[in-house]
Parts: sequence; structure tokens; C-alpha cells
Amino acid sequence: MLREIVREVAAQDPGLEVVAEIGQEATGTAATYDPEVIVVGAGVFTAAGIQTLLAARPRTRVLTVDDEGESMLYRLAPEQVKLGELSPALLLTALHG
Repeated sequence: MLREIVREVAAQDPGLEVVAEIGQEATGTAATYDPEVIVVGAGVFTAAGIQTLLAARPRTRVLTVDDEGESMLYRLAPEQVKLGELSPALLLTALHG
């Protein structure tokens, strides 16, 4: 059902194109098609699998959708955090993440 919904919604937007339908082999298929977004059912990938996919394709976003329609978007994005005046302790905290 998720596939049909994605196809129908994408078909209504001329800026979107479904280039492939994939399963667990998303990393290899993503290398072939270079998608901007991969839409999958929740639970298809583990968190580590999503991290691996994003590490290999940092500009790709992964959208997961569960059976109730709840969704989660995964992406790599720069982050800026204001730390304030730098002290040795703050420097160490920042370096350790």
C-alpha cells in the first residue's frame, strides 16, 4: 500500500520521479540511480543500516513510514551549536562530542 501511495503522490508533482522500487538492496540500487530520497517502510532498515546508507550517500534522505502512517526523515545535515566563551573544560567537552 505504501508503494501505491508514494507512486500516486509523486505522479501529481512534475518535479518528482519514481526511478526504482527497491527492497533490502537499497545501498546498491542507490548507487545506480543516485536518488534524492529513499522511501521505505519502517523496520526495513535498522538504525545501523540507515547510517550506512547515509554515509555512502550523504545527500540522500531516507523517509520511513510505519503501518499507522507515522513517518521519520533521516538526513545528514550540518549542525551549529553556540557554545559561548571557550574555556579549557568547554574545549574538551566540544572535542569529545
